[in-house]
Amino acid sequence: MFNKKTIISIVVLICVALVVGNSFGRLFAKTFPNLTGDPDGFNKAAKQFAVHGDLGGSIRLAPAFPVFIGLIYRIFGESHNNYVFFQSLLLGILACLVYLISLESFQSQEIALLTGFIIIIFPICLWYVPRHWVELLFANLVILMLWSASKVLAKGTILNLLVFGIATALTSLCKSVVMLFPLFLAFSVLLMRVFRIKPFEKLDKGRMVRIFLIPTAAMIVVLSPWTIRNYNVSGKFVPVSSNASVEFFRGNVMAENNSFLPQNTISEIWGEIMDREQEIFREHGLENPSPIEREEIFNPIMKDFILKSPFKFALKIVKQIPAFWINGETTSKSLVFLAMALPTLLLSIIGYILTRKELIFANVAMIFLAYFNLIYAAVLAFARYSMPVYPPILILAVYAVFLICSKRNRTIYKKRAVKTPA
Repeated sequence: MFNKKTIISIVVLICVALVVGNSFGRLFAKTFPNLTGDPDGFNKAAKQFAVHGDLGGSIRLAPAFPVFIGLIYRIFGESHNNYVFFQSLLLGILACLVYLISLESFQSQEIALLTGFIIIIFPICLWYVPRHWVELLFANLVILMLWSASKVLAKGTILNLLVFGIATALTSLCKSVVMLFPLFLAFSVLLMRVFRIKPFEKLDKGRMVRIFLIPTAAMIVVLSPWTIRNYNVSGKFVPVSSNASVEFFRGNVMAENNSFLPQNTISEIWGEIMDREQEIFREHGLENPSPIEREEIFNPIMKDFILKSPFKFALKIVKQIPAFWINGETTSKSLVFLAMALPTLLLSIIGYILTRKELIFANVAMIFLAYFNLIYAAVLAFARYSMPVYPPILILAVYAVFLICSKRNRTIYKKRAVKTPA
C-alpha cells in the first residue's frame, strides 16, 4: 500500500491540513476570542500535567486529551498557536487515516485522496481545531479502533483481536463512551450471522466466542492501571471518568424541553438544568459537591429513571436520536447541522448498500454509527458529539458520490454518442 504515490499523497494531506487548520484556527481566535476558552476544563488539566506531570486528584476527565495537550505545553510552551498547530496536525493525521482506509477499500487513489481532502475542509472536523474539546483526538482513535475491528472480522487472529481490544482501551481513555462497543459489535455480527446476512453469514462459532471475549478482556487489562489510580484517589470504582449519571440527568431535562428542533436555546435549557441540579444539591445539604458526591447523588436517580420509567426512557432515546445530529445552541445552528448531516447520512447509506456484502469496514462503520447514536441518545445528545462518526461514514459517502457521478457521466457519454452523426 505504501508506494511512492501513497507516500506523496500522505505528505500532501498533512501539509494541506497544517495550512488550512492553522489559518482557520488563528482567524477563529481573532474573530471569536470568547469561544476559545476552556468550558470542560481540559486546558486546566493540561496545565496541571505540563507543570506537575499528573492530573492531580481529578477523576472528572478521561486522561488522554489533557495529557496530549500537556505534553505540547511541556515541550513547546503554553500558547494557543502551539495548540492550534498540533490540532491541525491531528486533522491531517485523521485525513491520512481516512485516505488509507478508502484506498484499501476501493483501490482508487482518486477516491481516497478526495475523501482525505474533504475531511480537512469538512465543517464539523475543521471546527474543532481551535477549540479545547476532545473530539479531534477522539476521532483519530475512533477511526483506528474501527479499522482494527474490521481486521478482526476479516481475519480473527489472536493478534488482531488483541489489537482491537487495545485500540478500544486507548480510545476509551479519550472518551469512555466506546467501552461497550466491542460487545455491541459482537452482538450485531452475531445477529447478522443468525439471519445469514453477508458478509458474516459463515463466521464459525469459535471465532464468534473469541470476538465476544478477547477484545473486551484486553481492553479491561489495558484500562486497569487507570482504574486502580481512580480508586486510589477517590475510593470509588471509576473505570475511566466520572459524571455519567450527571450527564444522564441533563439529557433528561434536554429531552423534556425539546422535540427534534430546540424550542428554547441551549443556554436557556442549561440555565434550567443548573437550577434543578442546585435544588437537588440543597435537598442533600450540599453547596458545591465533589465529582464523587455528584455521582452518589445522581446514580440512584439514573437507575430509578431507567427501571421505573422505561417508557419515558424510551421516549428520551427517540427524541435524542435526531438531536444527536441536529441539536445546536439555537434553532438556526440546528438547521446548519441538519443541512450537513442529512446529505452525509443519505450518501453514506447509499454507499453502505452498495458495498455491505463485500466490504467489512462498511459494516463496522454503520454498526458504530448506530452504537454511538444510541449511547448518546440514552445519555445526553448534542450535534457536536457526532463529529467522530463523520470520518468513517464519509468514506462511504464519497464512494457513493463517485459511483453516482460516474454512472451519470457514462449516460451522458452514451447520449452524445447516439446523437453524433455517422
